[in-house]
Amino acid sequence: MLLIALQQVSYAQRISDSLGFRSPVDIPILLSGNFGEFRSNHFHTGIDIKTDRKTGFPVYAIADGWVRRIRTQPFGFGKALYLDHFTGHTSVYAHLDSYNDSITDFLNLAQKLLKRNEVDISPNKLRIPVVKGDLIGFTGNTGSSGGPHLHFEVRTSDTEKPLNPLLLGFKVRDDVLPIVNGILVEHFTDSVRGKVNSTKRYYAKGSFAKRTIDSVVELSDSCGISVHASDYLSGSASSCGVYKIDLFIDEKLHYSIQLDSLDFSVGRYINAHKNYEVFKKEKSSFHRCFRMPNNKLEIYNSELNGLVSFKDNNTHNVSVKVWDAAMNLSELTFKAKVTKSKQASLYSAHSFVKFDEANSIEHERCSIKIPPFRLINDELISIEKVKSPSSYSRHSFYKIGDVLIPLQNSCILSIKLDSLGDLDSTKLFVSRYNPENGRYRTQGGEYKDGWVRTRVKKFGIYTINYDDDKPIVNLKGNAKSIRDNGKINISVADDNSGISSYNLLVNGEFIPLYYNYKSALLEGELEKELLLEDVLHYRIEVSDGRGNTEIKEGAF
Repeated sequence: MLLIALQQVSYAQRISDSLGFRSPVDIPILLSGNFGEFRSNHFHTGIDIKTDRKTGFPVYAIADGWVRRIRTQPFGFGKALYLDHFTGHTSVYAHLDSYNDSITDFLNLAQKLLKRNEVDISPNKLRIPVVKGDLIGFTGNTGSSGGPHLHFEVRTSDTEKPLNPLLLGFKVRDDVLPIVNGILVEHFTDSVRGKVNSTKRYYAKGSFAKRTIDSVVELSDSCGISVHASDYLSGSASSCGVYKIDLFIDEKLHYSIQLDSLDFSVGRYINAHKNYEVFKKEKSSFHRCFRMPNNKLEIYNSELNGLVSFKDNNTHNVSVKVWDAAMNLSELTFKAKVTKSKQASLYSAHSFVKFDEANSIEHERCSIKIPPFRLINDELISIEKVKSPSSYSRHSFYKIGDVLIPLQNSCILSIKLDSLGDLDSTKLFVSRYNPENGRYRTQGGEYKDGWVRTRVKKFGIYTINYDDDKPIVNLKGNAKSIRDNGKINISVADDNSGISSYNLLVNGEFIPLYYNYKSALLEGELEKELLLEDVLHYRIEVSDGRGNTEIKEGAF
């Protein structure tokens, strides 16, 4: 096995050497996140390069090529840039603060022609060429970034599959061993496909290189082993994900996981790979070394489902080997023995939902339609009417399923309106309520025949909300400051259905804006030629998710 691993590393090294990529930054690459790390509903598909909690570091093209895509959006990657290279790879640079002048000019022109602020544009091939080492932008904190950094990816240009950048020759120092913290044994019942009956956690002891579990691990005649492992890289205190996990039983390879590349089309199946319940509760990364019934990930080097189903009472030797991308190896060994399994009971208040069939769960005034393959395994799902968290709430609240059960794609949720009365039906929508922080998240929806329907991707508490209030909009600064630096900042707020669209016209000219939701600002810049005009008339138009629109006009 060691020989095979060394051969794999040697092959990967030869490929990376031939690519000749340079670093996307001139500062040392210290990571706050790496490829394959667990995120809420996906694996992390790149590396997060630290920028000392600052923005504005130069970003460079890693190889010759051209600009393939420019995308700007308030959430997700924020301001992002995609370059195609002659090697057949695409490099991605996300959460940028800004682009270089030529890319900025092209973006602004496209925004003005389209009269849109949020754009996703693809210039013609070689329309904006780049040479290895060219300045292409500056690091930032835009989009759904949790702090200043550069999110960097390398993908195959033809399939758009992200590759592990740490296997492609970028100089990231790593002489720190992965840490195997322990295991979780999930016991399944025979009566319910893939339904977890009980779990038990075991903690590892000893040095990082060789760890053990003191007690004999109790297995059942149908169970799976999940491994909690993490990694650290030299010079960084950030916990990262591991590269490869092998599970051996009695010295025979039982299951193998390896994160060379990922596939966006099945990325949400991370919820079948990780122990979703533990991750939601603790943010702990347990890799399941077995397949749940509905798991389409292609990161496994085994045709087996990985379930342990011994029929004897013998004690077995189990070994877990964990590598990081630098091929630092840590190992956990323990002994395991089969004990009697328990049976699960089905409660009449729940509906038994088969993951590979269409299901509809009905309540008197609420229903959810679950298409096939939305669940990772068979589950018990219920709808319950729950107490309103506020005496001011107009509508009923319903608990749909369990927040600790993941959904792989959207389901159709319908809630019956208690009474329409004099309400405007176009202002109704569904919200998801979070009892932990008391906040609502809009889910959209449409009213028809007394019901409000929408699509949801999570179980939880839902209700109908109503929004007929306009957003709050204010131009920041005075005429002199705007004319002096040309920068426009507009504060916006809408605590109900949320900001949906926004536009700024100055002397009839469309001015591109970026919505920085973290600071609740629309940010733009006036061109020098426009600032030469004696009077600048502005018109700001901001709409929320229910079409309520605020318009502010004036001059400076």
